[in-house]
This record gives sequence, structure tokens and C-alpha cells, in this order.
Amino acid sequence: MQLSLEPDLVVIGEATDGDSAIKVAATLKPDVTVMDVDMPLMNGISATQRICQNEPNSKIVVLTMYADPVTKRNAVAAGAVDVIEKQPSPVMLMQAIRSAYISACTQAITI
Repeated sequence: MQLSLEPDLVVIGEATDGDSAIKVAATLKPDVTVMDVDMPLMNGISATQRICQNEPNSKIVVLTMYADPVTKRNAVAAGAVDVIEKQPSPVMLMQAIRSAYISACTQAITI
């Protein structure tokens, strides 16, 4: 809901579980995916790894309640460009999404 209030961000899809996230990413090819760690069927870290393998131009920002170093390290190892805690502030999430988008656009035109 917070994302749809941002004038420069467009939500093009949603998924309720890791398997669906992989399918949505393959179909819609988003520039940036916001991935929750704690999801049914397949956790967000495993889904992040699969999306990064299948859609290398898509950037993933992982959103988590578990800000421990192990979760962060696993998310980055899976291919996430950033890991943001759910609680502190939506501003941090918006900044991470915009930064990932800029990274995706820069990568797309790199020769």
C-alpha cells in the first residue's frame, strides 16, 4: 500500500508466496522487486536466488523483520541489492527501491 502512494513508483504485480513471486517476476520483468523473507511455500531468500538466476537485470530489495547478520548475509548472497528492516521507516525502503532502480537502469545501458 505504501508503495502505491509514491508518485514515482509503479506497482505492476504482487505475489503471496515465493513460488508466485518467481512466476510474477518472469512474466512482468520488474526493474525492482521488493521481497519479504518470510513467505509460504518458498522463503524470500530462496525466491530471490531463483529470480536473480532467471532475471539477471531485475534488482531485489529484501524486506525483513529479522535484521540479524545471518539473514542479511544470506539475502545478499542470494542476489539482493539491499536488505531493509520492516519496522524502522518506510523512507528507508523507498530509498532502497529508488537506488536499486537506478542501478538497474545503469546496468542496462552499460557497454
